Amino acid sequence: MNKNNEQKIINYRKPKECTSSSDIPSFDQGSLLTHATLDQKKKKSYRTRSGAKGADPLPKRIPIISREPWLGAISFKKNKYAYMRQKEDSEKIPEIQSLRFLFGVFLLKFPVDAETDDLEKIPDGWLDQTVTIYLPDYTKAIGLRDNIGSDSVNAIINKISGYANLIGVVCERESGLATYKEYPVIKDFNHDRSDNTITFASPYIMWLIRKVESARIIIDKKGEPIRYENGKLKLSAAYSCQLKPEILKEKNHKAVEIAGIFATLTDRAGSPKNGKKEKVVNIRFSEVVNRNEELKVAYEKAPNDSKKDRVLERGFKKGYELLRERTDLRDSYRNIKLPDPQNKKCIPTTARINEVLRITHEGKIRRRGIDINEKGA
Repeated sequence: MNKNNEQKIINYRKPKECTSSSDIPSFDQGSLLTHATLDQKKKKSYRTRSGAKGADPLPKRIPIISREPWLGAISFKKNKYAYMRQKEDSEKIPEIQSLRFLFGVFLLKFPVDAETDDLEKIPDGWLDQTVTIYLPDYTKAIGLRDNIGSDSVNAIINKISGYANLIGVVCERESGLATYKEYPVIKDFNHDRSDNTITFASPYIMWLIRKVESARIIIDKKGEPIRYENGKLKLSAAYSCQLKPEILKEKNHKAVEIAGIFATLTDRAGSPKNGKKEKVVNIRFSEVVNRNEELKVAYEKAPNDSKKDRVLERGFKKGYELLRERTDLRDSYRNIKLPDPQNKKCIPTTARINEVLRITHEGKIRRRGIDINEKGA
């Protein structure tokens, strides 16, 4: 890691007020670093962490955009603001939580400050900035054992390099007119076997970082930014950071996405207000399916209701298990009642696809060291 860059991350000062509209606690960017990234001990292998020149820090949690209008930007669901598409038609839909994790790598290395940055302009060279990942850091962060085989490492490399087949479609306004432009999701991918790193750029992610930061600024009815008494901008939360990176080793990608949808929904709903002791979070099963492109395609392709129900059961049951095992929700919300994987009423069927699932809790538990909503998000 570049020493200057590391010093900048660790010494960032936390603002005095919590600026998250969804009651998400703050932290400094240094608290995002994984123990794998900070481990500088020498290894017997000649391809050691200290020899990986310029390797960048990895996030402790997967940041999922929770701020409109960019909520669906890292997804394949078309909308009028930003979404992704594949360059070539393919029945196989890429897993995208890993891409959100990579988004977090760029976010750590290139934080944007709404107080000081001109978010209406993209600086020269900004879109072509690169990150470098030391592969053992990555495999350790997602919970794989240290001595994984070359096949597993190659699978990771192929997955990340495969994102080069994705294009980010964005809406931009020029002279008052809306025009759609396309940016590569991954480009200039390079695997350096000599120091066990991968390096790549992501114009789409870099474009999105500035747009999401801009969307955090809370404005009044006249369109003017609202500020606190000390002059600081009032900012809203922009990311849900509940998913642990270990979830990325799960093979049931539909379930991983379901866990992300429920976690993000819970964070967006926030804490009880107006004197209420309990917050109720509702979502229709059909909405979860519509937001989960891989699940939606599998469900629609199933030839009959029985097989459709099986697709739903496999995705939702495992998704509920992951909410308990691979997220921080139970440590983040008091007395949260998550869906029970063994309760058939929590598992949708084709006949019950429009029913509503309910999650309840008694408010956010203030913790440090996980979230990225007060700075750089």
